[in-house]
Amino acid sequence: MNPYIHCPTYETESFILRLISVNDAEDLLQCYADKEAVARMNADACTSSFYFESVAEMEAAILFWLSEYKQQRYVRFAVVDKENKEAIGTVEIFGGEFGVLRIDLCSAYETPSYFSELLSCAVHHFYTDFDVLIMCIKVLPEFAMRTDTIKKFGFILTNDFRPGGYYYVRKRRSPIAYCGLACCVCEHDATCVGCQEGGCSEHGWCKNYNCCKEKKLNGCWECPDFPCDGTIFDKPRIKAFAAFAKQYGVDELAACVLRNKQSGVQYHYPGELIGDYDNCGSEEEIFRMLKGE
Repeated sequence: MNPYIHCPTYETESFILRLISVNDAEDLLQCYADKEAVARMNADACTSSFYFESVAEMEAAILFWLSEYKQQRYVRFAVVDKENKEAIGTVEIFGGEFGVLRIDLCSAYETPSYFSELLSCAVHHFYTDFDVLIMCIKVLPEFAMRTDTIKKFGFILTNDFRPGGYYYVRKRRSPIAYCGLACCVCEHDATCVGCQEGGCSEHGWCKNYNCCKEKKLNGCWECPDFPCDGTIFDKPRIKAFAAFAKQYGVDELAACVLRNKQSGVQYHYPGELIGDYDNCGSEEEIFRMLKGE
């Protein structure tokens, strides 16, 4: 789905993220007239410093952001507090190879929990929804809370993107783990950078991970010994996913689980490590579910 035609709406524990509206101007002025908040904002390659003193200035900025959205350059979401229904900041994302992420918040909401909540939403959704390969976010050294938080989410300081600009980057994690687990739909840990980047805390003893690294394989499905005994393939769903990748390709596996997620198929239930695929009685049935049959 093209987000520039049908703009997505996201919900977190505390917030609703939706396309910004001119009606948000009065609320958002509390953020953009806050000099402390503006100091945290990224104005690189922008037409203003984001400091506004009147509702009229705020409305003009919103109209500009909406114009940019219509031209499919980026999306600026209003961050709406679910409790008081007020817009307390914005989140912006560019699509493409380098997706620049901006999170602008009123000073009252500049806390580790709120910032993590929004960053988690971005990591879970923006890579796929906006076809981002590398997500970039600028954080100046004096804002320690933000720096500490983005590092927990796997962002790394880089000079490859806008050198010297204090940009941190996080690659889109590989959609499928070495064993066949679907990292692209996993929602257990937003800070995880994915199996193939060593994100899983269990990889130290994981036979599948270490064997693929040693043999320089993209996944177990490339191994002539697949499926091997005494590994995570003791779980039918994971074995079936790897077998599907072997037969149809890893890109098709990722596309199927993402499509099924949008259709309501649950990869894992909240707080659990099993989901709808685990209710299948055979590998053939899992294949049929993956293919939407």
